[in-house]
Amino acid sequence: MNSTISELSLLWWKEMKTEIMSKRMLEKEWKSLIENYGPIVASPVFQMSLAVFSYVLYIVIFTTMDLFQVNWGKKIQEGRYPQGKDLLWCIAIYILNQVVLVGPAAIIQLYLGVKIDLPELAPTYIEFLFHTAIIIVLHDFYFYATHRFLHTRFMYKYVHYLHHEYKHPFALTTQYLHPIEVFIQGVGGTVIPMAIGAHPITQWVWFFIIIFYSVEGHSGYDFLYRFSFGYIAGSAHHDTHHLLHNYNFAAWFTYWDKLNDSYHPPLFTKRQQQKALDVGTGYIIPKSGSKLIDDNDKNQKSNNNNNNNDNNQKSNNNNNNQKSNNNNQKSNNNNNNQKSNNSKPKNNNKNKQQKVKQN
Repeated sequence: MNSTISELSLLWWKEMKTEIMSKRMLEKEWKSLIENYGPIVASPVFQMSLAVFSYVLYIVIFTTMDLFQVNWGKKIQEGRYPQGKDLLWCIAIYILNQVVLVGPAAIIQLYLGVKIDLPELAPTYIEFLFHTAIIIVLHDFYFYATHRFLHTRFMYKYVHYLHHEYKHPFALTTQYLHPIEVFIQGVGGTVIPMAIGAHPITQWVWFFIIIFYSVEGHSGYDFLYRFSFGYIAGSAHHDTHHLLHNYNFAAWFTYWDKLNDSYHPPLFTKRQQQKALDVGTGYIIPKSGSKLIDDNDKNQKSNNNNNNNDNNQKSNNNNNNQKSNNNNQKSNNNNNNQKSNNSKPKNNNKNKQQKVKQN
């Protein structure tokens, strides 16, 4: 009886495992898509349109939060919201990059006849999850490495400086970039999925994920960091990068910064943020990045304690001097009184002698 139950359980598990491994996501929808709209979705213009659509969608959501000051997440730099001129300037830079770089790249691919391969079958769920995880891990390394490259002296001065003009990021600063930086980051976002052979559905979902994560990272609202025990970067991590510049280069997770001494805990208080602005905006990468602001706070506290001790010591010395002066004054008064008392008998003797002479 027991052996029969075990055999049936094992058989059921094998069937479930086979179904899970072989089950494909959006299988009917994928077949319909490639049959009816194959030439359109295979065009590079489709991917560009998908990226623009997702970016505009997220920008509308987060910018609405700023305009109406809807605090759905924790506002990192409290009271700092973008002004109308900031929004318009960022929109202008975004449109400029689309016209100068992204649009021409798509047109060139159309002219060369570049098309995306459309497999007959949709990806399995396991394939989709595995490729998405690999893409995130590889892109995390790519972004960290290129971001540190952008903070070298030459690249920061002539390329990356533009992105750091805003010390309090908001959603539209996501694409407030020099065209060269747009190209560098665009290569990582598009080439990595293609290089590992990810299915087009996986690539399209990836575009929605990476663009959302990029916009959230510049939104100024902490949605992820406080719930991840400090392992997911998110906006709190990147917001501190805009304040300190030489720390927190990673995009997805914090381990690359922690391994390379470029990690700094997020700055949530106004006092910490102001101190970060006072530190400066240099582009030379530090040798060690361990809690710069916290150490300064500790040093300041230590200095304050030393000053308090010095003041207490001075106060004690003054009190001792005052007591000494009081004691000296009392001693002088006693001496004067004693002299006065000594002089009185002499006067009494003189008076007695005068009285005797008169008698």
